[in-house]
Amino acid sequence: MTTTAIRELFSGRIDRKIEEVIKVDQDDVAIVRQEIDEYILTESIEQNMLRVLEGYRQSVNQPSEAIAIWVAGFFGAGKSSFAKYVGLAVSNRDLAGDSAGDLLGQRAKNLQIKALLKAINEQIPTEAIIFDVSADRNVNASDALTKIFYRKLLDHLGYSSSLEVAELEIELEEQGRMQAFLDAFAQLYPGEDWAIAKTRLLQAMPRASAVMHALEPQTYAEKDSWLKSARDESVPITPASLAERTIELMARKHPGKQLMFVVDEVGQYVARDIQKMLDLQAIVQQLGVKGRGKVWVMVTSQEKLSDVVGYLDDNRTELARLQDRFPYKPVLEPSDIAEVTSRRVLGKNSGGEQTLQGLFQQHQGRLASHTKLDTKIRLPELTGKAFADLYPLLPYQIELIIQVVSGLRLSGGASKQFGGANRAIIKLAQELLTNPQCGLADEVVGALVTLDRVYDLQSNNIDSQYRGKISDIATKASHPLAVPVAKAICLLQFVDQVPVTERNIAVVLHPRVDGDSLESEVQEACRHLEERNLIRKADGQYRIPKPEEEDWEQVRSQQAPSAQDRHNLLQEALRQNWEPVPSAGLGNGVKSFKAALHFRGSEVVKGDVPVKVERVDGSESFEDRVEQLRQQSQQDTNTFFWAMRPSPELDRALGEWFRSQKVIDLKGRDASGKGQVQLVSEERRKLESFRQESCRLVDQALIHGQVLLNGGPCAIGANASRAVEAIREALSDGLAQIYERFGEAAVSPSGDELSKLLSADNLKGLTGSIETLRLCKEEGGQWVIDTNRPALQAVLNRIKVKGGQSGKELADHFADAPYGWTLDAVKFLVAALQVGSHLKATHNAQSFVGSANPQVRPLFTNNSTFRATAFGVHTGTITVEDVIEASKLFQKFAGKTVPGVQSGPLAKEIRNTAVGVNADLNAASKAMVPLELPGRDALDQACEQVSTWQDSDDEEVVKAFRSSAEAVKEQWQRATAIKEVLDTRLEDLRRARHALSERLWGQLQQESDLPQELIEAEHQLRDLLQSLSFYERIPEIDQHAKKLEDAYAQRRSDAQQALAAQVQQRMAELEQAPGFAELDGERQEQLKEPLRQRACAAEGLDLVRLRDQPAMLEGVLRQQEQKAQQWAFPEQEVSKVSVRELCREPFDSDGLEEVLGRIRHRCEEELGNDRKVLLQ
Repeated sequence: MTTTAIRELFSGRIDRKIEEVIKVDQDDVAIVRQEIDEYILTESIEQNMLRVLEGYRQSVNQPSEAIAIWVAGFFGAGKSSFAKYVGLAVSNRDLAGDSAGDLLGQRAKNLQIKALLKAINEQIPTEAIIFDVSADRNVNASDALTKIFYRKLLDHLGYSSSLEVAELEIELEEQGRMQAFLDAFAQLYPGEDWAIAKTRLLQAMPRASAVMHALEPQTYAEKDSWLKSARDESVPITPASLAERTIELMARKHPGKQLMFVVDEVGQYVARDIQKMLDLQAIVQQLGVKGRGKVWVMVTSQEKLSDVVGYLDDNRTELARLQDRFPYKPVLEPSDIAEVTSRRVLGKNSGGEQTLQGLFQQHQGRLASHTKLDTKIRLPELTGKAFADLYPLLPYQIELIIQVVSGLRLSGGASKQFGGANRAIIKLAQELLTNPQCGLADEVVGALVTLDRVYDLQSNNIDSQYRGKISDIATKASHPLAVPVAKAICLLQFVDQVPVTERNIAVVLHPRVDGDSLESEVQEACRHLEERNLIRKADGQYRIPKPEEEDWEQVRSQQAPSAQDRHNLLQEALRQNWEPVPSAGLGNGVKSFKAALHFRGSEVVKGDVPVKVERVDGSESFEDRVEQLRQQSQQDTNTFFWAMRPSPELDRALGEWFRSQKVIDLKGRDASGKGQVQLVSEERRKLESFRQESCRLVDQALIHGQVLLNGGPCAIGANASRAVEAIREALSDGLAQIYERFGEAAVSPSGDELSKLLSADNLKGLTGSIETLRLCKEEGGQWVIDTNRPALQAVLNRIKVKGGQSGKELADHFADAPYGWTLDAVKFLVAALQVGSHLKATHNAQSFVGSANPQVRPLFTNNSTFRATAFGVHTGTITVEDVIEASKLFQKFAGKTVPGVQSGPLAKEIRNTAVGVNADLNAASKAMVPLELPGRDALDQACEQVSTWQDSDDEEVVKAFRSSAEAVKEQWQRATAIKEVLDTRLEDLRRARHALSERLWGQLQQESDLPQELIEAEHQLRDLLQSLSFYERIPEIDQHAKKLEDAYAQRRSDAQQALAAQVQQRMAELEQAPGFAELDGERQEQLKEPLRQRACAAEGLDLVRLRDQPAMLEGVLRQQEQKAQQWAFPEQEVSKVSVRELCREPFDSDGLEEVLGRIRHRCEEELGNDRKVLLQ
């Protein structure tokens, strides 16, 4: 390694003055000239500049509206410099005897730029108005760009910046009176210069008003007359008037010249303000339309124009036109900064280049490995040329420092004078060499810039709260790297794309080209700082804590878990690690057994085989504890014991898990501010990280532990990475010891197998599990269940010993060691015993022996029902002779022969037959209800007897059949006959019932001349319908019913005809009534209509109502007669004389004359009043 000092590598003077801040409106000639002399035109900058200059050059020969340039660039990419220098060069500003155009052309490698600038300066004389719209003190944030442009134009052309005063100057110039104004001003204000006075806004308008009073006293009678009128009439400035006035005034002040507005930070000024953007669009449009290339506009923005337009969704259509108004859109990239920095400050002499190239070749691999950042962004590649160009910086550091500087600006800690990245990086690169405290210029070649040196130079731009904390670290931390690490963390936390990890911290602090990695030292320093709460780690990244974060960490560090807390967290970690639940199988996959997790006396995860995890404390001997567990496992058989290795790392992780959970509980509920909410969110992620780490360490402690079963050790999976994988091998080997009788029923019968077993008429030929377990044997020519098979014998003995067992008890017992049988296997074995009638199954107070009853099947096919069913050993109560006798009886009853001497098959056939018999009995009984036919009780009793054939066990069914078969058959035959009659002669029976009803016989009974023969017919019909054999005497029933129906029909017909004759008679009497003849034909028909209606209504009347009609006709006739008299003799002309009133008592021949005399006297009184008389 050479002993050459770093300062000897450079080609230029590294301690020359470099301005940190570029100002577009800087007019100091010396400063501007130095800026241009040191301006670096990269290839991309030259290409952008070439397109702009070509367009400007063509504007003379090809006038158009394309006059706008939008210079966009990432923060610090040099957009302000680009716009300023192009503006100065186009306007050919004189800089101490040299033109800006010549100076800029000399800096360009591309000769076309130089030629274009020369042609522009010679053929297109230009004025440039250059200003920073966001930094100008005379610009308010609410000012419209039109107004700002106009004021800058007025100022540049020598007019007052007061719009009213400038308007006066322009008018006076047009009138040729400007000199008179100046003379009058000089007289009024001797010793003052109007050129200065008009710039003082508070004086300009009052003094201009006084001068106008002196010039035109007849117009402005008082000194303030013009002032008042000017204030009352504001100067309207619109984009159109701006364009017109710009062209007009340029022609007046600078005839033959073009104008270029150069406006810096327009993008920042409009700040997504739609109105300001529309104003800018209108300015560019009007200058283009009216100027046709005479006035240009160049603006700068950190955002591309397309991005700006994209933000303004509501007016995107309108603002899209803005892009068309800016045909030139140069974009300056941040990648130019490294090249500019290298050429401005870090340029090497030939010897320096050779030295650095050799150094790079010697340590290239080592250097690349130790300085590679883990980042989300793509960083420049470390090559020999890049190393030599940027040394003592590395290529990635330029991009990193740009991000740091940008982050500092956005954080608000940087000073207002903090420059753009381009100048800041250049100045920073210089200070990294020359600064007395942290410069590298005098160090030996090989030293590298580290981020803590950058911190030292940028500390004034860092928030004071961070600076104070880092200053305290020097006294609070003893690790030699504590302060550099903290400084690196502080700057890296301003860069989102670079994770602040121990690896990256070591990279940015790498001190020398030939040095070793500092990663292990950085890890120790970070742990040292974190333990003292001087830095904070969240989401895997470090940062300098804020006050609220310090408080959070202080509360967190005070939380200490108790022994019980650690046990609880360990149990939770075990529970989470026990997924998926470890399992192993027996019988070639017939049954899978899950490992049940037990910890500290509790079953944490349910399963089949207990695995008791025992944590060995670090204070006790692991081997001694294992020996204790071995002895315990001899007593507590069929249980795995798993001793965990002691682990300090696990203890530490559990403690951190507890602290995270506790601080969230204490402070998380009341978190309200953004910072507090973020802390809670970070702590939750930290909690999850500690939880995962605890789970990982639990797995490791188990894998390196010892598993025991029945006093012996068990092998653990050698290549297992998780505890659940490690226990599987031990579980698989241990199952054969635990479930030694599993092979006796190593089957898992399907539901179809179970159904076939329960419904089989003959056990011969059944395959599958019943064949595998050999549960059947041949006996006496028939296949029967072999209860000597070990599995069946075990089930039968269990039920005998316990005096009965439920399905659940059997399933639970045989699921445990030493059996381990599946639930399906247990159900199948119990079903086999049930089929062989060795068991009695009881469910919901119903008992069943055998499987012939259809209700037996659900007891086994439904798991819940099986568990709830009680099973007991069955002792038979019926002999073979009983079965044979019942079989013969059944053959007579149903015409079927049932082979064998077992009650099961016979009971099954009886149940099947009972379904049809019951249906026939019920159908006949229900059909008899509407007609109230006799004999239903006998049918219903037969139904009840048949139900005993269906709802009992096999033997009870056979016994019940024997006792009631003959009686049931008699009623079954009767039901069949009744059903046949009801199907064919139902209507005849309904007629018979109707004949005896009140509507027919009840009306006949009211007839006075009813013959005895008819009465006898009614008695006989009623007796027949009450007879149990009614269905056999349907012809007699029909005969008597018809006799009653005919008699009723005849009498009703006679009554109807008599009514019709009486209606005719009453109509004839009506025609003779007083007044009827005087009425017209229509009125007469109206009077007859009620009588006719009585005749028509007779069709719907029964016999009794027909008999009542004659009396009712008499009343209708009297009503109609009275109505005829009322219509024929109106009440005002006829007096009604009531004979009834004049003669209330009976009289003889002697009293006749007296009665007639009273009638005569009364009639004469009415006739004397010139009225007619109607006797009533």
